[in-house]
Amino acid sequence: TTYDASGSVSGSAVGNTVHAVINGPKFSGRMSINVSGSSQTINIVQLDPKSGSYRPAASVALHR
Repeated sequence: TTYDASGSVSGSAVGNTVHAVINGPKFSGRMSINVSGSSQTINIVQLDPKSGSYRPAASVALHR
């Protein structure tokens, strides 16, 4: 209920990577999570409904 967020997430995992599709009334896009050794990388792209193209929304790299 935070920020009135709702929707669905679906995806698959292959090897060290998770690919997900995010759909909701306020945000639609894709997310990938890659885990490699002591690091994780998360990339999120947002779907622009007018053009049908994706644009970068967030990227996070974590290291231990």
